[in-house]
Amino acid sequence: MVGPQLIPSLFKKSLDNFIAEKQEAKRADIVLVVKQGRPKEGSVVLASGALMVHAGSSDAMVFCTRKPKCALTFSHGSGQATLHVYEHKELACPELSEQARVLFRMMFEEAAASKGIISLHASTFVWNGQAFCVTGPSGSGKSTLTKNWLKAVPKSYVLNGDRPIIQLIDGLPFACGAPWSGTENIFINENAPLRAIVEVKKHCLNRIQRLDPRRAYTLLLKRVSKPQWNGEATGAVIEIIAIIVSKIPVYRCYCQDTLTAGEFLGSALITDANGISFIPEGEKEMKIKKGFVIRKVLEDYMAVPLGADSTAAQGAVMLNETGLFLWKKLQQPTTKEALLENILSEFAVNKKTVLEDLNEFLESLRKANVLEDD
Repeated sequence: MVGPQLIPSLFKKSLDNFIAEKQEAKRADIVLVVKQGRPKEGSVVLASGALMVHAGSSDAMVFCTRKPKCALTFSHGSGQATLHVYEHKELACPELSEQARVLFRMMFEEAAASKGIISLHASTFVWNGQAFCVTGPSGSGKSTLTKNWLKAVPKSYVLNGDRPIIQLIDGLPFACGAPWSGTENIFINENAPLRAIVEVKKHCLNRIQRLDPRRAYTLLLKRVSKPQWNGEATGAVIEIIAIIVSKIPVYRCYCQDTLTAGEFLGSALITDANGISFIPEGEKEMKIKKGFVIRKVLEDYMAVPLGADSTAAQGAVMLNETGLFLWKKLQQPTTKEALLENILSEFAVNKKTVLEDLNEFLESLRKANVLEDD
């Protein structure tokens, strides 16, 4: 609950659908108020990127950025959150609104984690009363695959475009709307039973495989927000991830950036889910380590290690046209099978010969210590 006139307009827009119907503290888990001035900050318990978390008085935490225009304090005991605006004249400043949104989300995710509720980085849509989450790192194609699903599968709609809440209701996972949604700006206050989670990877072909519980657990651990400054809440997050992967299937979908990907995924999950096989045991993902820059040298290319992250690499790596093609594919985690499919779709070559060359290329990268295996 919050006094709407005190919240910057960009921040308030995302909260409108989630404000308690009656302005009574007893009906809300979190009561949000706004004050002028700075809060008292204690010792720093987390400094990650632009975010700073301080220990406040009693059980309170103080959230702020490195160049703050505001800060947010939250007390688990009272359930009260206070947005501290440093200067009144900046109340309508877009930068303030963005900071307030980020801090509120961090505070909310910590409070939710303590109750066994998690925030998943995923695009989420609903079809036939069931929710599907599409997850992956930024730029992997989550939004594109969701849009292609919506075009291909009638009567589907987006529940949340970026960070839905996953909650256990009667022991089963449900996807719930939340007051933040990335660039999608879709804030729907609904929930639906979670049917499946899909990890998306761009590929030349449409293909889907099911993750075994170990792989599924590892994936969700990367995509779920964890309040690292709160060990108890982080433990609760880990426990609920284990329950989720035991209750619903988690898939990896290699797909094209076309409508066919939405049609393929819809057919696979709606009509042929039982026919989706698990990833073969022993199949590993790999990727290039960080800290390389590509330079052209005559007709070939050279991957040159730079910075602290590349100190373990054994010098520069020479690449021909095919090697450069594979190097680019290896910027994101992928498998040998996926690399082989990419080569065969891009070049007119013999599969047996390509497989031998691919094995030799990957082995040379391992010897140069530039390849990370899952």
